[in-house]
Amino acid sequence: MQTFRSKYVRALYWYSGFWQVNTKEEHKERTAFTVTSGHYGFSRLPFGLSNSSSNFQSLIDVILRNLVGAECWVCIDDVIIFSNTAEEHALRLEIVLYRFHEASLQLYPCKCVFAQPQMQ
Repeated sequence: MQTFRSKYVRALYWYSGFWQVNTKEEHKERTAFTVTSGHYGFSRLPFGLSNSSSNFQSLIDVILRNLVGAECWVCIDDVIIFSNTAEEHALRLEIVLYRFHEASLQLYPCKCVFAQPQMQ
């Protein structure tokens, strides 16, 4: 387990993370399945496909490029923002939230943790 020391820690959780990612029209056939009522393909990235996790992680890496490791950590559906001052923490949070907004990703507020001195 990795530890790091910061005065302020915040954890953000995506609301149904994978389901927020659109599937390209030409890739829907790769997610297709057939049942008695017809043939269907996912229009959103489904959880459970072999590449879903890596595709979602790649998207988040692009969205948070140059922040991961320096200002935050990402673990599939969590973003942990850390800092040593309240001002620095507010600025980092603003940057991360702005990038989520630009990418149209929604967070799950009731699972987010704010300004804690530590977390598991």
